[in-house]
Amino acid sequence: MEAVNAFIHSVMPVLQIYWVEPPEHDAALQQLSTTGRRGFSLVDFTSFIVMRRLGLTTAFCYDSDFATQGFSIIPQQV
Repeated sequence: MEAVNAFIHSVMPVLQIYWVEPPEHDAALQQLSTTGRRGFSLVDFTSFIVMRRLGLTTAFCYDSDFATQGFSIIPQQV
């Protein structure tokens, strides 16, 4: 519980929460079903859609999926 409380009180105040709307969810499902490629998840496609809508260009992640979609990633992979 100590870690949970630390997260709630130290991290949550600086986060901006974006709730996914039904049209974004539907678009992500459509992309997932038509991509024909394994490795992408519904969460990935939802993130891509929301990031583009919000004009975000950089993602904090540990896989290359965001880079293949044209986003800069932190930390950079070598």
